[in-house]
Amino acid sequence: MALAGFEYTSETVDVEVYSADDVDYMSREYAETNGFGYTTSLGQPIDQAQAYIDPNADYLASLSEAEQEEFYTTLYGDQSYWDEVNSDEELAALQEEQPELFEPSGCYNDASSSTAQASQAFWSTHGDELQELNELAEDSSHVQQPLADWSRCMAEHGHNFTTPDDFDSVMDPYMNDLYATASHPSQDLTEDEMMALSEEEMNELWSQPEQFDPDLLAEAQEYEIELAVTAWDCGMTDLYASYLTALDELQQQFITSNLDELQALVTQ
Repeated sequence: MALAGFEYTSETVDVEVYSADDVDYMSREYAETNGFGYTTSLGQPIDQAQAYIDPNADYLASLSEAEQEEFYTTLYGDQSYWDEVNSDEELAALQEEQPELFEPSGCYNDASSSTAQASQAFWSTHGDELQELNELAEDSSHVQQPLADWSRCMAEHGHNFTTPDDFDSVMDPYMNDLYATASHPSQDLTEDEMMALSEEEMNELWSQPEQFDPDLLAEAQEYEIELAVTAWDCGMTDLYASYLTALDELQQQFITSNLDELQALVTQ
């Protein structure tokens, strides 16, 4: 960027933002309070994320509009083709007709490490294969017997599910009905009233949760929690552990089959 005549300040990453929390999502205690998290998260206060601050904001503000466009073109390459794309179909056609437009370019790409670029190339080649491992793990012999036991136990408690994925079939209708009743305090304000709010007032407004039909929400949450606790008592954690065992074996087989490529990535 400096060679192109621009100043540029790199962003720093706050690793604490990505640190794991200490909530045990597979515990019975979590199920008793939160169910699966479908409806139990509705109507809760919203934590406002810290506003993003671009370290280059002051410098960009000192540039003219034309200079700002040149700054971003230098940084990310020419992205002007997006101005001609108005639908997914047009995007797909452009990618087929002019794939060179979508090749990474600009200083941001040039600064990417060879390891990062090699990793991306590896994922492009093997991404579908890696994602398929999840389905293979679900169908493995490690999982089928625990899954059959879990399904039978659930049926004995009045819940006919073949797999945990079937929960969507009963929870999605609840979610759809609840969202049909959703309201938010912002709906009571006119456009002029919204524009008159200070930044602090705006943040306070958007931190308020949506409201839902209380009777329907209570009914949905009671059902979800009862279902989650039953799933836990029927061996949900053991079932998940069996899945992880199967997935680990498949991942080890993948590593063995692609060891040369993976070792090459490590030594980049």
